[in-house]
Amino acid sequence: MAIYRGSRYTNTALTNREGKLVFKIRERRNFSLENSTVYVFTEGDTLDGLAQRFYGDSQLWWVILDANPKYKSGIEIQYGEELILPSYEEVVKVYG
Repeated sequence: MAIYRGSRYTNTALTNREGKLVFKIRERRNFSLENSTVYVFTEGDTLDGLAQRFYGDSQLWWVILDANPKYKSGIEIQYGEELILPSYEEVVKVYG
């Protein structure tokens, strides 16, 4: 499996699935809904853009996916759909 130098997947663990090496899927985390924000996904939004706006770090885009388990990928989110955005304090509590 080839990945480019500097990829965010460089240190991702691999697992053998039916004779093929694939990236190990991490387990999603659960968040308290207390102090969370309900956000309507609008045209021009991206998960990394929302993570930057709400958490100050675009690399925390996956927090939004974890908090919205009905989506496996950001490309599944349609404009007008509501997303749960955990509070910054909750993100720090869960991820450190």
